[in-house]
Amino acid sequence: MISENIKKIISTFKGDGINGKKCGEMYCTTCGGYMSGLGNRIDKELLLLIKDTLSKISMSDLDEFGEWKSVLLRVDELGVISVYIREADKLDSDDIRKLDKFLFSAREVYALNNREFELIYQPFIEKAINLALDKMDNSLVETLVLILKRSLVKHTKLLNLAIKMSETDTQMRRVLYNCLRDIVPEVRGYHGYRW
Repeated sequence: MISENIKKIISTFKGDGINGKKCGEMYCTTCGGYMSGLGNRIDKELLLLIKDTLSKISMSDLDEFGEWKSVLLRVDELGVISVYIREADKLDSDDIRKLDKFLFSAREVYALNNREFELIYQPFIEKAINLALDKMDNSLVETLVLILKRSLVKHTKLLNLAIKMSETDTQMRRVLYNCLRDIVPEVRGYHGYRW
């Protein structure tokens, strides 16, 4: 049932496009992409389906929406937040992979500055920082860089670990460059992939 609801919501979001044709992009200057006319496709019935679905799904189900998750945030921000609050209630934060996945998936919601969610999310960030420093886990450190961005400089040990990891990890180097190049001179050396 949940999977059918997700497919129906995504299908409605996509719509038919101009003359039934779409290029496959969310935004397109030629055909308008899937986002063109989206507001006209969201009716009361779809809103009720979205609210009902968000009240029942897990974080993994929410991830099935892919790029459409950003549309869900516009349509029902509190519904999306509720998914992560339910996930946080049952999260085994000692499992580094589960914690990493939760933090990464919920980073967009954290950026919304919803006070209730911040109070739930912040302790997980603190736990993740301690785990990242203890286990030196590349994925968790990268997730924390993406979440903390400029405030990473307040966490000197974590920043130093990320810089050290970036010496052998081009992905970490790219993330540090994108997040901190204007304030941390040590990360400015990334030049991207060269063909």
